[in-house]
Amino acid sequence: MRLGIDIGGTILRSLGGGPAKGSLIEGAAEGVRRLVEMFHPNNVFLLSKAKNEKTVLRTLQDLLENNFFSATGVLPTKVFFLKTAKEKIEEIHRLGLSHMIDNAPALIITLRGKIENLFLFRPKGRQVAPRGVHLIADWSQIVDILERDLRDRGQA
Repeated sequence: MRLGIDIGGTILRSLGGGPAKGSLIEGAAEGVRRLVEMFHPNNVFLLSKAKNEKTVLRTLQDLLENNFFSATGVLPTKVFFLKTAKEKIEEIHRLGLSHMIDNAPALIITLRGKIENLFLFRPKGRQVAPRGVHLIADWSQIVDILERDLRDRGQA
């Protein structure tokens, strides 16, 4: 089993600006740490769409300033920045992910039927979960679902 996690809007607050820009979303460090324990560090990947080098550097700086790697056990070598959604989808397939957490509905819907376990993080508005997609409000909910799933499979 291999897990992919988006960064902007899922781990870090929106990179778009504001006073909280670059801070961790509540519960992200603890939630990701628990997922790394469940999946093993070699099987957890961060994937982010970043159109330019400035965004890549800012995102890495934010992760480092928040001590994200040491707090979670995510390996810095497992972080990927892709210029487009298409490249991100291709990388998800190349990595052979079985689980993906992202806040982009279009990406999650595109992956339906191709990735076994999809999680749409903090969906906006009153969305109904598309078939095969979990709508997730916070990190503790993701951890609870995956712990229960692994326990049911006899892998926890």
